[in-house]
Amino acid sequence: MVLPNFLVIGAARAGTTSLYYWLKSHPEVFVPDVKEPCFFVHGYTHRISDWEEYLSLFEPGRGKIAIGDCSATYLAAPESPAWIKEKLGNLKIIVLLRNPVERAFSLYSWMIMEGYEWLPTFERALEEEERRFSSRAFQNKNPEYFWDYLYFRSGLYYQQVKRYLDTFEPELIQIYLFEDLKNNPSQVYKNICQFLGISNGFQPDFSVHNASRLPQFIRLQYLLRWFCRLSERLPVPLGESVRRYLFAKMALNVRLGYKGTLSLTLKEKLRDAYKEDIVKLSELIQRDLSQWL
Repeated sequence: MVLPNFLVIGAARAGTTSLYYWLKSHPEVFVPDVKEPCFFVHGYTHRISDWEEYLSLFEPGRGKIAIGDCSATYLAAPESPAWIKEKLGNLKIIVLLRNPVERAFSLYSWMIMEGYEWLPTFERALEEEERRFSSRAFQNKNPEYFWDYLYFRSGLYYQQVKRYLDTFEPELIQIYLFEDLKNNPSQVYKNICQFLGISNGFQPDFSVHNASRLPQFIRLQYLLRWFCRLSERLPVPLGESVRRYLFAKMALNVRLGYKGTLSLTLKEKLRDAYKEDIVKLSELIQRDLSQWL
């Protein structure tokens, strides 16, 4: 039985996709082609939910030094740390965090780009967040992972990180900032390689992956994604043809779109709302986070 011996659990939109591809290219590392198995979360329709199926993802990595599961969802989900410890025991954990204000807007932009979000403005999505969080119906019936709709709440990192520090030995956990990854990827990558016990002389292509853009027509993007889900009920050859056509239309809508911006007023409002949590996180991880304030 081959089990993962490390996790990448960073916050959504904090660089986990880029790090996944950088690690995947390392000759001593194995990560499955299924980028985010998401086994250790509840309520995500796309997760690998069968234990044997989950284990089978890592069998091709037999003999590799570092075998990883890079599921960003594990950070925010309250149930994940204890569940991971029960099934996988002690293993190394890489946490990626990002300025929560920028990350919240980036997550909204990605959700819009992928056609999972239907609210046409970030402000409106923030206004709806508490209702969404309190709604059991919404938790159980939405097109994407529930926590990805909690743009503000998922950026309250203090409790999320503390759960892991309370569950695993601190020396098993390394925490990095998106800003580090962006400004000095080579040094961060070497540090991560050293943490995983693999050669730090390998240099991957440090291209950025999974950048987000707002589509030209937001409602259309959501409608196209909705039709993609409906097409899964069609016979396989027809369904695949329909999805290829719809995905092409979604990609065109994104190419015709634009890079979204966050207003200074809303940015300041969010920064104030996050301040207390950032200060507590800074003390918890013993790192200066004043650049986020």
